[in-house]
Amino acid sequence: FMPLGVSLNLSGTTFQPEDDFLLQATLSNPGPETLSSQNFVLLMEVNSNYFWYPSWTADLAYELVDMAVGTTQKDVLRFTWPNIGSTGNGQFISALLNQDMTEIIGEWDMVSFGW
Repeated sequence: FMPLGVSLNLSGTTFQPEDDFLLQATLSNPGPETLSSQNFVLLMEVNSNYFWYPSWTADLAYELVDMAVGTTQKDVLRFTWPNIGSTGNGQFISALLNQDMTEIIGEWDMVSFGW
């Protein structure tokens, strides 16, 4: 059983060139009914720069999701890590927000990564 909310899974914590990078979000709805048009937000922070999914811009963005009872896994970002020749770190933070976009609904999650 998972409570209402979002959990994040990242394919690693430290990435090197040619590594597979996969960020997945698991959306959980304990029921008893489907939740329609929920505001799914995900923010990526890299070296104090912020990017909102799904547009990956600095302007607030979100995705409306329908959540059936149970869990739904969503591939958010997948790519082969490039050779960028430097080191750094970042994080992803994700939650469901209420219709007014003022409160978190259920559980939220954060994962960190480096290179």
